[in-house]
Formats: sequence, structure tokens, C-alpha cells
Amino acid sequence: LSCAATGVPSPHIEWLKNNNEFSLMYKTIYKRNHKNQKHGDRLLTVSSLHIPKMKDLGADLPGNWSCRASNGYHPDASYSIDVKVTVRKSWWIWVANGVFICAAIMTGLYIRQIYKKKKVMRKLEEILNELINNILRGDTERISKAKSLLKTLRGAAGNGPHAHAASDGTDEDFIGREVIPAIPFPPAMLLEPTNLSG
Repeated sequence: LSCAATGVPSPHIEWLKNNNEFSLMYKTIYKRNHKNQKHGDRLLTVSSLHIPKMKDLGADLPGNWSCRASNGYHPDASYSIDVKVTVRKSWWIWVANGVFICAAIMTGLYIRQIYKKKKVMRKLEEILNELINNILRGDTERISKAKSLLKTLRGAAGNGPHAHAASDGTDEDFIGREVIPAIPFPPAMLLEPTNLSG
């Protein structure tokens, strides 16, 4: 919010909310933004209120904010402009943080699932190659072991939420772990930011 006034001598501008003066803490904000600017042959006094900063300080924003300009030259040389400020209550920031966390979790699960499936497929390829070599060598004991591992890994490569992966002990990451299915992230949860209206 900005208020500009001109006069001789230069007027002083003050802000009130619901006809009450601000506390000292809030005054420091608009006093920093109390400037004199040249406008043609006139000198304008401009005062601004930064609503987000006021909000950060915990100011009660909804209500009638008054800009009062006076140079003390005459008792009637004081003019006020009332500005109605309304703030819609919004939990957008809280929801946005929640959505971000959810998105991060879902993304992490999805990446983990792909990573695990790739490892399972690599393991399947290794065992198949070993199985072919054992068949060629006629090693029945190793063929039986390879078939057992293939059966286990086929279940782990599935899409079920409780598909367990196992190995022959050479890959500890697979033992007793679950392949967690990815949960789609609904775009409807993304909310638009709420702007102040005034």
C-alpha cells in the first residue's frame, strides 16, 4: 500500500488501522519507506506499507487502513484515505510443504522400485547364463540350484506389493526385502497460491 501527498511545508504521512496508530514495531517498517520524490516542480512525500513484511511481524491485516497526510500548516490541512484490506485465510504454504514431502516420498519409492527391478533382471540374466553353461557341462546339482533361484527371482520381478526378492547370499540387498509399488502422485493436490486482495 502506498500513499503520496504534497504541500508546503512537506507533509508528514502516518498510517492507522481502524483509527488506531501502529505499535513501534510496525512503525519502523513504513518509516523506512517514507521518501520524498520529485514530481515536476512539486516535491511528493510517499509512504508505503509492505503487507507481506507486516504479516511476517504478526500484524492483524484485515480491517480499514488509513493514510493520513498533514503538514500542520492549518488545522484543516489533514486528509485521510481509507483502504480496506482483506486477507483470505489460506493453508497453501502448509499444504505446499506437505505436497512436496509426499512427492519426494513417492518419487523415492518409484526410483527404488525401478532400481530393484533392474538388479533382479541383472541377476536373472546372470543365473540364466550360468544355467546354460551348467547344462552344457552336465552339472545336475548346479542346474537344480539355478532353477530354484530362477523361480524365486521371477516372483521378485513381479508387480505385487509383497513380492520378495532373494538371492544365493551374494547380494544381501535382495534378502527379505520388498519391492514397493509406485503410488501415482495426483496433480489435483497442487494448489494455487492465494493472493492478497485490496
